[in-house]
Amino acid sequence: MAGKSKSIPTPRGEIYIPRRRLGGGRLAIIVVAALAAAAAAFFGLAAWAGIFDKDKAAPRITLEAPAEGAKYEGVMEIAGVVADESELKEFTVALDGADCTPELELGKRRNLKFRFTLETARLADGRHELAVAAADARGNRARADVTFYVENHPTLVELTFEPGRVDQGRVLVVKLNANKKLYDLEGEFWEQKFPFYKTGEGFTSIVGVRASCPPGEYAVAVTAYDAYDEPLELKGTLTVRDGGYVEEKVIIAAPEKKKIFDPALEEKKMLEYRKIQSIITRRRDEQLWAGAFATPAEGRITSPFGTYRTYSTGSSERHIGVDVANEEGTPVRAANRGVVMLAEELIVRGKTVIVDHGRGVFSIYNHLAAVAVEPGQELEKGEILGYMGSSGLATGSHVHWEIRVFKWVVDPLEWTKMVYTYRSAEEEEKAEEDVERGYQAALAAAPPEPKETEGGRLKPGELIPDMEGAD
Repeated sequence: MAGKSKSIPTPRGEIYIPRRRLGGGRLAIIVVAALAAAAAAFFGLAAWAGIFDKDKAAPRITLEAPAEGAKYEGVMEIAGVVADESELKEFTVALDGADCTPELELGKRRNLKFRFTLETARLADGRHELAVAAADARGNRARADVTFYVENHPTLVELTFEPGRVDQGRVLVVKLNANKKLYDLEGEFWEQKFPFYKTGEGFTSIVGVRASCPPGEYAVAVTAYDAYDEPLELKGTLTVRDGGYVEEKVIIAAPEKKKIFDPALEEKKMLEYRKIQSIITRRRDEQLWAGAFATPAEGRITSPFGTYRTYSTGSSERHIGVDVANEEGTPVRAANRGVVMLAEELIVRGKTVIVDHGRGVFSIYNHLAAVAVEPGQELEKGEILGYMGSSGLATGSHVHWEIRVFKWVVDPLEWTKMVYTYRSAEEEEKAEEDVERGYQAALAAAPPEPKETEGGRLKPGELIPDMEGAD
């Protein structure tokens, strides 16, 4: 038996092997068989995983229409080609994120030409996004996007002023009505720039006309951008009338008041000025006030807005507020709902409170004997914010009250007679009811205790750079 040969069957026949080599041959056959099995498993797995798959490329999408950034009206065409090395399995079209894929059978095609129409009257004028996506049998995906614009209606814009003739130091309401969306609106009038807020079907800006604006005819320019990112410019003419302001002389007799005019204090006074400017040039988007403003204190008006003052020390300036005089300690109340932005003692203004009413409107209260609020505190209309006094540059007990609109001063008493708002009539009515409830509660509340205030805390370099004057 040991010297006999043996035949081994294989898939292709028999292999004849001498018996004497059977021991080593058996090992070789086992190794070869194992390698063959491993190779078969590898290539099978590779085929399943796509390692040797030549089609790794994503479908190629070519959009022929619409053209990038183009404008369309009426019927527009959507067309293009999708090509792939294997079969296409998915094809979708989305307009502004909504599926609008036309009905079609992909079958086993590798190339697809598509062409269909879209009635743009069904779309709003303005910017739109079209996305075409495709996937093949191997799971490769591709997408092409294009931005286009629809304009079926011409832009119609109307610019109006209320009133058409405005006095120096009063309020001008600029309205812009448009039949489509506009963006980044900005107005300019006599070197004053002002923003707009959306109101109903249009835009509104409440603008303060500076008391120092000379009477005459002025151009008002408004720039905006439409939905196609194209600029629009509108112009109108406004008449500014003399405000009828008079001159007055103020005698500074007290030695401690004369010290305020010491040239050595100019730098510090400028820092205080910059600090106030840095506050009143901020813009809170929310309108906090509602209805007419209230005079902040009981008393008599001793100096109206806009008078041109000459001091006995030789300096002169325009009076940019209203002075209400009464006994020291008389409560001074917030003229309307707002947020305290500053509550501290300043050199000229004395103990001061600044309230932000939103959308560029601020009220300022000067020469207080004591402050009863702190920065960040929310105030209801009529809430006590301090007590009347004569701190700073004041010749007697009173409160100097200012209203600022986009930093420019206007006559505060005008705000007690007129209602200026960015709200609709219905929204304003609800807001006024809410503010009135807070007002009545504030009038009935117990007077708050005065708070300690500090002055002279300003340091060079801590504020914004020089800014324009505000009168």
